[in-house]
Amino acid sequence: MSDARNDEVRFLLDENVSPNIAPRLWEIGVDALPIRDRARLRAPDYRVLQFAVAESRVIATIDEADFERLVSKRTEHPGVAVMPSGGSRDEQYDYLAAIVTFLRQTPNAMDTARNHIIWVDENFAVKARLVCAERPSISIVRPA
Repeated sequence: MSDARNDEVRFLLDENVSPNIAPRLWEIGVDALPIRDRARLRAPDYRVLQFAVAESRVIATIDEADFERLVSKRTEHPGVAVMPSGGSRDEQYDYLAAIVTFLRQTPNAMDTARNHIIWVDENFAVKARLVCAERPSISIVRPA
């Protein structure tokens, strides 16, 4: 387990999220990294997910369907934060801030995000649902 603060939130901002909101997220204590800052613009979604997993970052995106398809095949992932499409830069910030508030109301924000899609609607209602592949069951048979 990491020695991270319990309220720590780490986002990877997908290319459909304004990178200009990162400094505002930093002000509220969110470690926000725009994908463009890692020279990964136009990377396919599966590569974005690989990067998010490697850096233990929740993917912030408007692209729920594609990321749901990808994470549903994994037994573990850091999470996906989904906001409505078409929002202005200020609205995107407000949507993500609402998700951060939701996550920070739990004992460990990043553990709460793990294996979940967290979705905020236009009215700032936040919901989370578990989306991941089941772990295969292991049976151990001892030789007689």
